[in-house]
Amino acid sequence: GFSILDTEDMSRVYDSGDEFERYFTTNSASENDKAMFNANVGSATTMQSSEFDKESDEMGPTPTAITTGRLDNDTQTIIIANGIVGGLYVYTVTSGLNVNFETYYRRGEAGLGWQSTYNDNATDHVGEPYITDLLFIADQGQNTVVSVSSYAGALSFYSIRKR
Repeated sequence: GFSILDTEDMSRVYDSGDEFERYFTTNSASENDKAMFNANVGSATTMQSSEFDKESDEMGPTPTAITTGRLDNDTQTIIIANGIVGGLYVYTVTSGLNVNFETYYRRGEAGLGWQSTYNDNATDHVGEPYITDLLFIADQGQNTVVSVSSYAGALSFYSIRKR
């Protein structure tokens, strides 16, 4: 999870607790997302979903990158990468420090071997395993998040807007 601290006295004003894990037990999580819950990348021939929940004993979800940005005068967004399997947790923060989990998004398919997904250049089956960096760009009213996947060798661009 993650925490938000008050910069004046470093007190914790928000903590996400086990929200990353709880998402995967909800109806909002797709079957594809659930199949990749805390998965380990494994070997090139390992089917992605066969490594389901292998990371729970070690670390659980592993946030590897974070970015923040302002959506409007009253709303900021926090985007956190779920590093090993890829995927983005999206939160909004409004005045009064109201923090809301908005969504989780992961590209790619869960039912293929890793090597098969890399070799299939015509599709987007691999997604973004091992996201190592995120960048929020606000330009001329457009908000974009750039995601860097070191395993897939991919840059992905996501449009972010307030609901």
